[in-house]
Amino acid sequence: MSARPPSGESGATLIVGAGLIGASIGMALVAAGRSVWLEDADPDVTRLAAALGAGTAAPLSPGQAGVAVDTVIVAVPPAAIATECSRLTHTYPTATVIHVCSVQTRPRLEIDRLMLNSSHIIGTHPMAGSERGGPTASSAALFRDRPWVICPDGCEPSAAAVADDVVRACGGYPVRMSATAHDDAVALVSHTPQLVSSALAGQLADAAPEIVTIAGTGIRDLTRLAGADPVLWRDIIASNAGPVRRHLRDLRDALDRVILALGESGPGDHENAAVTRLLDRGRAGRERLGGKHGSRGRHWSTVQVVIEDRPGTLVAVLSACQDLGVNVEDISVDHAPGHPVGVLELQVDPVAADSLAEALRSRGWEVAGVAFPHD
Repeated sequence: MSARPPSGESGATLIVGAGLIGASIGMALVAAGRSVWLEDADPDVTRLAAALGAGTAAPLSPGQAGVAVDTVIVAVPPAAIATECSRLTHTYPTATVIHVCSVQTRPRLEIDRLMLNSSHIIGTHPMAGSERGGPTASSAALFRDRPWVICPDGCEPSAAAVADDVVRACGGYPVRMSATAHDDAVALVSHTPQLVSSALAGQLADAAPEIVTIAGTGIRDLTRLAGADPVLWRDIIASNAGPVRRHLRDLRDALDRVILALGESGPGDHENAAVTRLLDRGRAGRERLGGKHGSRGRHWSTVQVVIEDRPGTLVAVLSACQDLGVNVEDISVDHAPGHPVGVLELQVDPVAADSLAEALRSRGWEVAGVAFPHD
C-alpha cells in the first residue's frame, strides 16, 4: 500500500490514528473500494497499518496528495479528540470530520469551546473492539453486523448522512443516540465492566501460585477485559467519570446488601434472600443480552470433550460436528494446569446435545459430560 492513489482522484478518506480502530476502519473501507489515507503520530504505526492493508500513508503536506479529502475520521484517545478535530477542520475546511470515541459528551463540549462552527463534526462510537491494541490486532471484519452509535448533536444532517455511509461501508449498522444517552449507556455496558474485570483480576495479583493454577474458565471469562491497555482506559474512564461513578455506586450497593446478609446468615442458611435476589437479577439481566445476529438471547447446552494439546485436535472435533450436521454456537477451552490436555466446551442447541455427545464417543472422543441450561 505504498503507492499513491491517482492524481486528481476525489472522494478520499483520511484516517487519523492508525491503531486497532483506525486501522480496522481503513481495512474495511479499502475492502469496500474506498480510497484511504492514513496518518498517525507514530510514523512506524502508520507504515505498519499501511502494510497490513488499511490504506496509504499520507504525505507530510496535504497539498502533496493530489487528492480531494472529503471525509476525515479521527480515531485518537478521548483527550486528543477536540484538538485533532480543530486542526483537521482548518486543514480540510470542506470535509466532514467524524470522530470515533468511546465517550461523546466531553469531546463535544471541548470541540464547541475551540471553534465557532462545528456543525460538520460528528461523534460516533463503534461497539466493537478487543482487549488487544494496535494495527496488528485490526480486522476488516471488526465492525461487521455490530452497532455503531452516531451522536448527531448540533450537526448538519449532511454530516450524519456521511457518518451513516461510513458505518454501512464498514459493515456495521448505525444507531442514533444523543451524546448524554450514549455516555450513560456505555458506562453501564462497557466502562463499569472494564473496572470490575480489572478489580477482580487484581485480586489474583498477590494470590499464591497454587490458587492461580486451579483457576477455571469462569475467572478467565470475567477477567478477559483486564488485559486491556491501562493508559487508554484511564483516559476513557476519566472522560466519563460521572456516569461511571453512578453505575459503580449501584453495583456497590448491590454487593453491600449481600455482604451484610452474609454476615447475618448462619452456616446452614441456604435461603439467603439477598444472595438469591442478586443471582435472580443477574440471570434476568443476562437473558436480556441479544444472541447471534441481534436475535433474542438463547440458552445453549454444553458438550464437554477432553482433547489433547496437539496440532489439529480442535479442527478434528469441529470437523466431526460439521459431518454430523450440528451447528456449534460457541467454543471455549479449559486447559488442565500442568497437563497436556484440556476440556473443549461446545455450545450447541439443547435438542442436539445428547446425540452429539454419543456420536463423538462413538468416534473415539472422551466426552466428559453434557450440561443443559440451568443445570
